[in-house]
Amino acid sequence: MQLLNLKNFINLILALFLICCSAVEEKSNLEEKKTLIMGVTADYPPFEYIKNKKIVGFDVDLAQAIAKKLGYQIYIKDMNFDALIPALHADRIDFAMSAMTKTPARSKAVDFSIPYFTPTFAMIYKKDRPIKSIKDFDNKVIAAQLGSTMEGYLQEKSEKAKNMNVLSLTRNPTMIEELKVGRIDGVMVEEAQAAEFVKRNPDLGYSLFSEENDGFSVAFPKGSALTKKFDDAILELRDSGEIDQLKAKWMK
Repeated sequence: MQLLNLKNFINLILALFLICCSAVEEKSNLEEKKTLIMGVTADYPPFEYIKNKKIVGFDVDLAQAIAKKLGYQIYIKDMNFDALIPALHADRIDFAMSAMTKTPARSKAVDFSIPYFTPTFAMIYKKDRPIKSIKDFDNKVIAAQLGSTMEGYLQEKSEKAKNMNVLSLTRNPTMIEELKVGRIDGVMVEEAQAAEFVKRNPDLGYSLFSEENDGFSVAFPKGSALTKKFDDAILELRDSGEIDQLKAKWMK
């Protein structure tokens, strides 16, 4: 019995050793390839969306420009917006760059780069039923993306509005379809995205809502060495005018 236990113990040690070697080898291969996994929610034109079966957009181009400066390749992984921070915690992605705003709550969970874009909120609605100010929120059902700062903004305003309901959904195209069929009254997004959706749907319109926020930033796992590297690269791209060029390309 003792011999059997000793044999099992040795086998266990060997198995653990092989697992550790495999993990080290996998990490080494990743470092050799210098590939970073980028998490996005590809439903947010013009920042990230799917075109011809490929994820494209402002955030994608900017991430590629940053990666090029730092000597990395990027692999893009599409997921729901509310899954991005959990994916960072689980080491499924190296960074999330998906029109995400730094908030106090999020900052407790992840680290953020400096902002690379300052958004303006916009309300999309049917042209014959406009929502142009907060006073128009009464008796309305308004949607926003689950986990977004727009969702938090609407929830805050709903406390002061009369009979206003906030609908939180995971995908923006779904909200636009709900608006078009009349199940909701409005969809709150970012200005550039509102312009994109309205361009595709002539029966829709939008109005701007001024809101102070910290702008869109890149999210990283706590303590990531990439945060400082991305900060430096964003500053360089801002000073060189490359970020403005990407804005001109994607936000005509």
